[in-house]
Amino acid sequence: MSHITTRIENLSMEEQSHHHAYGQYVVSLTGSIQIQCMGRELLVDENNFVYIPSGMEHTFRSLEQNEALIINVPLNMVPKRDMEVMEEFSIIPIDEKLSMILKLIRMEMEEVADSTSIEYLYMFMYDTLRRTKRSKSIEYITSHFDQEIKVAQLAAIEHYNENYYRAWFKRQTGMTPKEYIVKLRMEKAKILLITTKYGISKIANQVGYNQNSSFTRVFKEYEKCAPLEFRKQNQ
Repeated sequence: MSHITTRIENLSMEEQSHHHAYGQYVVSLTGSIQIQCMGRELLVDENNFVYIPSGMEHTFRSLEQNEALIINVPLNMVPKRDMEVMEEFSIIPIDEKLSMILKLIRMEMEEVADSTSIEYLYMFMYDTLRRTKRSKSIEYITSHFDQEIKVAQLAAIEHYNENYYRAWFKRQTGMTPKEYIVKLRMEKAKILLITTKYGISKIANQVGYNQNSSFTRVFKEYEKCAPLEFRKQNQ
């Protein structure tokens, strides 16, 4: 396949499995669709759609009478910079902008099959997705690193099982979730040590540690010196 193809399909309520040599977007026009892939199980309805990577075995079934828009995208249409991103099974919320693009794609399908305009609309949609794609679990960590965070929570946010999430997170950040959280805590602690006169107890509490000893131990491991020594060196 060398160009984008689209079709409207009624998916069976019987569970089916397959894979294909191209990326695929599945948009539910009516009804709900259950899709399992890469350790995740997602429900596709009128509020979201999914991207299934090339070569990935996936299982799917309709939960009721449905009509789905299928958009198949050859690998030659994926920019090299985005190849890693396009290897992820993703669920995408449909906002007002994406809703309009999807409606225009369907209108073009009704006018002319395999219209060149569909490829232009797809590229517009793809650019919108690329610019807005952010990891919700990483955003959660950024906002809550001063609290206790379990990997199970983060995996649930991304709809991954824990083992797959750990590997996925490492690919995204180069760190484990624990290492990432520690990094955010220690960088915040360094700012507080330099810019405030807060005591160690208050700083420890503000970056997520209930005990001074735990905070001091982690800080020494991270910065190779004690918190008060760091403050003295940077004043």
